[in-house]
Amino acid sequence: MDVREILEELKRRRVVRAALTYAAALFVVLQLADIIVPAVGLPDSVLTGLVVVGALGLPLAVALAWAVDLTPGGLERTRRAENAPGGEGYEDHARALVAPARTALLLVGALVLVAGSIWWTMRSSTSDASDIRKLAVLPLANLTGDDAQLHFVDGMHDLLIGELARIEGLSVISQRSVLRYRDSDQSIAIIAKTLDVDALIEGSVFRHGDSVRVTARLIRAEPEADLWQNHYEGRLSEAMTVQARVARAIADEIQIALTDATALHLARDTRVDPAAMDAFLLGREIWKTREPRRMARALEHLERAVQLDPRFARAWAGLADGYIMAAAYKDLTISRREAARRAEAAVERALEIDPTLLEAHAARGALRLFLRQDFRGAEEELSRVVELAPSDAQAHDWLGDALAGLGRVEEALRHYRRAVELDPLSPLMHRDYARVLYQLGDCDGALAQAERTLELDPGHFMAADLLIRCKLRLGRATETEVVDRQLAGLEAFGASDSVLDALRQAWEDGGLRAFLREDARLMAGEAHMLAAVRFAEASDADAAFEQIGQSLDERESLLFILRAEPAFDTLHGDPRWDEAIERLESLAALP
Repeated sequence: MDVREILEELKRRRVVRAALTYAAALFVVLQLADIIVPAVGLPDSVLTGLVVVGALGLPLAVALAWAVDLTPGGLERTRRAENAPGGEGYEDHARALVAPARTALLLVGALVLVAGSIWWTMRSSTSDASDIRKLAVLPLANLTGDDAQLHFVDGMHDLLIGELARIEGLSVISQRSVLRYRDSDQSIAIIAKTLDVDALIEGSVFRHGDSVRVTARLIRAEPEADLWQNHYEGRLSEAMTVQARVARAIADEIQIALTDATALHLARDTRVDPAAMDAFLLGREIWKTREPRRMARALEHLERAVQLDPRFARAWAGLADGYIMAAAYKDLTISRREAARRAEAAVERALEIDPTLLEAHAARGALRLFLRQDFRGAEEELSRVVELAPSDAQAHDWLGDALAGLGRVEEALRHYRRAVELDPLSPLMHRDYARVLYQLGDCDGALAQAERTLELDPGHFMAADLLIRCKLRLGRATETEVVDRQLAGLEAFGASDSVLDALRQAWEDGGLRAFLREDARLMAGEAHMLAAVRFAEASDADAAFEQIGQSLDERESLLFILRAEPAFDTLHGDPRWDEAIERLESLAALP
């Protein structure tokens, strides 16, 4: 049979028509699926499955058209070939069979497409993700085309991490650690290994007009594989609801059971004034820098958020956080007492609107810890937060502070360690972990954590101070090395030449003890508790107690270290020590 005969036979058997009919049917199925799949919340891999199975079905449709020969003459010849009686009646009968046979073929093909796509989806995603229990959400790509919207994109990123942090049995890395991978060219495997996670979430945010679209993709680290992808849309007022939907979809994909409280939270429809949301996210972005000179600016945005939408509970909690940190860093134009009052009012307003809001309970815990010295009250609030949001690194860290304030340093250790696991690239978490190890007498462990802090932040003065104290206690540093390291740290921290010259002169005149005493004297005007530590190390008990008294008078945020600081061990036999502890305990009852 030559080429022309083959073409004639293809035409006679209507193979080309069958292929075109199949392609048209596939196109209709894919168009319908493109509408239905997102509407019912199915992953995008369903569409991928339809395309793949549909493409594989085309050769099958062509082969069937050739083999069955669904033409009137073809059926007649087939019938006569089987030695059946012939005649015109058979041709009429064949014509009557052609249309339903072709329809049946298309229906069977459609069923194969649907069944195949479902099988593809189940096989390629759900079963492969069921053992994932450690996640990191990489910075979301900014598809808005406007760098000024980065705070919104990062805010959406933080909201998603916060929603995932509520899921029991799932460890989610804090935003502080993953932001280091913005625009990173490191491989998925390296990032996952550094963060010690099973999988990564990649995604993007597109904001246009009054709508927002979030895309998320789940990638297994080892072996590397794309497991799931989908997109979620809503109005700007529904931004928090959109992120809750993404978190719920991820939980479903990795087959992790949700508690009733978490399921109820993720199912809520939360709507916020878009301008208020924008002001809130901008304020939080500034607040997270922890830079003292920027706290006032953060407060301006947070105040505007609650003015624009007085029912925005999370913005009230954020406003409370702003006043708490501004007071802690002494970056205020109002008194510390007034800052505490405003923070408390904001917290109570947030909880009045939403009694279940964990961010508000965390803020109340921080308020009691840093501004009220109510360590038991802080423990109660923060314990609730870490119970309902097990991956909240900041809540674990603050709970460690509260327990240290109560003198329960061994218990605090567990929460500091967990905070480091959840925020492995945060210098603050490593510094606090180093401090509690030092307090427990584990200088080797403290030294390692202090060195890790300085790797992440070479200018971290408190970590450098802790490192040299550990080396001195272990006998791994001379007095000269201690002084040189302290001077270098102060210079990096921005100390003035006059301060550095005064410290050098003290060292030359009276050695290490004189150096520590001068360092304490210079520090006393701004950080009484740290000055007290220096005076205690210099064996100047009178000056140490004077600074402890000043710290109690001002209700300094660092008072939680009083019971646990090893430098104060030499003061414990003095009656003034018992008086100081009594004063500390009485602060919780004061306004």
